[in-house]
Amino acid sequence: MKLPAFFQRRIHWLNLPSAILMLILQRTPAATLVAVADEIVAAAPLGTVLKSALATAAALGAVNTVVGATPLVPSSGTASGVTVTTGNSVSVFYTVNGTQTPPQSWSVSGSFPPGLNFSGLTSDGAVNVSSLNLSGTPTTAGTYNVTIIAYEFTNQGGIASPSYSYTVTVTGGNTATAPSITTQPSSQTVTAGTSVTFTAAASGNPTPTFQWRKDGSDIAGATSASYTIASAAAGDAGTYTVVATNSAGSATSTGATLTVNAATAAPTFTTQPSNQTTTAGGSVTFTVAASGNPTPTFQWRKDGTNISGATSASYTIASAAAGDAGTYTVVATNSAGSATSTGATLTVNAATAAPTFTTQPSNQTTTAGGSVTFTAAASGNPTPTFQWRRDGSNIAGATNASYTIASAAAGDAGTYTVVATNSAGSATSTGATLTITTTDVAPEITSSPSGQLAALGSSVTFTVTATGSPAPTYQWRKDLNNIAGATSASYTIASVALSDAGHYSAVVTNPLGTVISGSATLTVTTTASRHLNDVTVTSGHGTTLSAGSVTGSVKWQISTNGGSTWADLTDGGSYSGVTTATLAIANVGSTLNGAQYRFVVANNGVISTSNGATLTVATVFFPFPTGIGADGSGNLFVADANADTVQKINSSNQVSLLAGANNSTGATDGTGAAARFNQPNGVVVLASGSLVVADTANATLRAIDANGAVTTLAGSSATRGGADGTGTAATFSAPVGLARDSGGVVFVADSMNHAIRKVTSAGAVTTFAGSAGAQGSTDGAGAAARFNLPNGIAVDANGVAYVADTTNNTIRRIAADGTVSTLAGLVGVSGFDNGTGLAALFNRPMAVVVDGAGNLFVADTGNSTIRKVTAAGVVTTFAGTAGIAGIADGTGADALFNQPQALAIDAAGNLYVADTGNAAIRRITPAGVVTTLALTAAPAPTPTPTPTPTPTPTPNPSSGGGGGGGGGGAPSVWLPLSATLLLALRQRRRSRLARRD
Repeated sequence: MKLPAFFQRRIHWLNLPSAILMLILQRTPAATLVAVADEIVAAAPLGTVLKSALATAAALGAVNTVVGATPLVPSSGTASGVTVTTGNSVSVFYTVNGTQTPPQSWSVSGSFPPGLNFSGLTSDGAVNVSSLNLSGTPTTAGTYNVTIIAYEFTNQGGIASPSYSYTVTVTGGNTATAPSITTQPSSQTVTAGTSVTFTAAASGNPTPTFQWRKDGSDIAGATSASYTIASAAAGDAGTYTVVATNSAGSATSTGATLTVNAATAAPTFTTQPSNQTTTAGGSVTFTVAASGNPTPTFQWRKDGTNISGATSASYTIASAAAGDAGTYTVVATNSAGSATSTGATLTVNAATAAPTFTTQPSNQTTTAGGSVTFTAAASGNPTPTFQWRRDGSNIAGATNASYTIASAAAGDAGTYTVVATNSAGSATSTGATLTITTTDVAPEITSSPSGQLAALGSSVTFTVTATGSPAPTYQWRKDLNNIAGATSASYTIASVALSDAGHYSAVVTNPLGTVISGSATLTVTTTASRHLNDVTVTSGHGTTLSAGSVTGSVKWQISTNGGSTWADLTDGGSYSGVTTATLAIANVGSTLNGAQYRFVVANNGVISTSNGATLTVATVFFPFPTGIGADGSGNLFVADANADTVQKINSSNQVSLLAGANNSTGATDGTGAAARFNQPNGVVVLASGSLVVADTANATLRAIDANGAVTTLAGSSATRGGADGTGTAATFSAPVGLARDSGGVVFVADSMNHAIRKVTSAGAVTTFAGSAGAQGSTDGAGAAARFNLPNGIAVDANGVAYVADTTNNTIRRIAADGTVSTLAGLVGVSGFDNGTGLAALFNRPMAVVVDGAGNLFVADTGNSTIRKVTAAGVVTTFAGTAGIAGIADGTGADALFNQPQALAIDAAGNLYVADTGNAAIRRITPAGVVTTLALTAAPAPTPTPTPTPTPTPTPNPSSGGGGGGGGGGAPSVWLPLSATLLLALRQRRRSRLARRD
């Protein structure tokens, strides 16, 4: 059967030999070329088959009807692929080769290369040869699997749809890679009600997306690289992971545990101590339990007095004595408050004990016929029985504590003893001699009582011996006053009280006369009521210890062996005031580390001894701290005007350098130790966590990011003045104090300019109050107000600023509109008085902060105290003692400071003090409890290992067969072309330069 005439006209010139026809078919687009073989046979009304040369060419891959096309083989054959390069335009056509009926339409599905698209293309004419076009510019390297379905008419009149798997390989650029977690989320512990954020980072191509999970379940809407819980609750505790996903796969992070601690709560006793009864020598333990957050500490008390070292939830007396009887309570304390338990009574019964003589029988002299009585006393449990003896032989019936001879005879003379016996044992008294005389003799003292030193609550006995005939009688006296009932040769005080201290003597009498013994002094020792706190001092500095208000003589002692022995101190060297209520220790060195100090007070026979306070000599991290700031993560940042550095104290009290180099002055911007400062002072922490530092001697404000990178925000180290402007166009004279408002605007106390300035985050500086170079004390609006060397500044939540106007000795208030008023203090008058407004006095106040309730805290530098000022101007002393510079931890007035110059406050209301004169950082709780931070050097950071580069795989060359494709091992034509153009441009430039010369 012949083709239609219009077809014959189009292809009659193709009646060529097969070899030539094959060559033409391989090189000619199918859209304009239709081959004819030896004969054309119409196989069906819906399709045609090219045979002969066409079939042969198809077998050789010549069916691709567009130059560069890649064939699709029949469904029984092998699928083919194509390789292209990112950034290069691609246009590739496909059709079905072999003897299949040409497709009428196509369907494509699977992973499409970004930047490439498939579209159908149909040639004109009656043959209806259909093809598929892949075109576009690929953007992402990778291997993409595509399924192609060609819908075609069969010889049977139906529709066949062979499916082909096809691979598109895109080389160059970045290869699509599955996600990899590069920053894992960290476990966190927070208090209920606070904010917490988990953060992760992942690499991958394309850029991965994120989905956060809690305990394995997706969190709705949590699809960012970080996930924040604004107010953590107990139910938020769990394990958090994040899944990173892209077209190449997904990856799941390690789990980060969130622990939610309960909110702060004052102590409450859940278990009260119980009454107890024990036998002397037995062990007894009182136990309590108390809830609270933070976990409370404990202090046991006996009869209202603290028991030294009894700071656990239980208190044990290993061997109870009679003096241990009393009422025991315990005080539970945490930062939220304290609570006192109910009282528990300890009853101590006497223990079984062998007899001990408390009163020995005395020698006696009597005349013949006279009456004589020997008396003894013995303690013991059970109560002992007695058996008297004469010259070692039992006396029948003499079984009482005393033995009387009603009418002594010469034969009764001898040595008398008594044996005291109970179930625990027996004891024999000393011998008492009975002398029978025939002549009366006046009394004579043979042994006077001796002075004694007795502890409070202990037992003491005075004894006198005398001769005389008839036997004398006795009367004991204290301070020359008779003691009722004390009529024996010995006098015992079973439990010594403070009132028992004094001078004791005995009056000895018989009918022939009276004699008085020598006086014996009883000195009572006790523990001083004032407790000394341990003290930490930086090396090279000094401290003071105070005995408080005492009556009597005072002496201070030192122990260098843990309190085993004590030696009196003498004035000179490091010590002064060794016999006064206040001991001063100057220029403390490392040799005194661990030494203990105590005071001893003697007053009217009572000696009171304090506990030992341990001196710790700390390393100097901040020789002259002048600025301090606190962030929301428990970190402190301290500027040191002597060291010219800014250092960081983390929540573990570890110190590390943030920026600057120790004792290296300059104004260089840089990172860490490469940056330089010149007497840095005020520090303010921005909401981002970055710092702004008042670089006072450079007359600039410096910004420091979390990595220690320092830049100059405003001002110029080369120029001083009071000009407003932006960046280096603005000038300062001596910026000292810094604060910020809720909008991030920084307020500056420009001390030498006597002005308050404002600085935006862009470094734009304006004068808020005062006039540059004009000092004074005038209240007023904006430039009409006057200051005198202001040093400290704070801003409350309403945008109201408060200024420590140092030389005016006042606290000033600046409303948001710039109106200045005096809140407290009397202009030009230095002193120390609490009161309201002008009735209060300050002495060079240098720093001020404000808490969430609107209360101010002022570093009253000249008075070495921390003062509190309410919004109404009521001034009280929060911590420290005016006029006493030193270092001592404690509560309120028990604490001592030395010219503090800077303050910071955290979210919990804790104050942090740069105690400049002590070279120390101090913490003050809202309850006024002062402690010295025990600082250590932060460990050196571990260097981050250099990652091993990932080898780039060598691309595989294109497989044979088919035309074109963008890949393969050969370099692109653009490589030599680019090199040629570059050489040409260089040559042209040289020619121009030669002509110019």
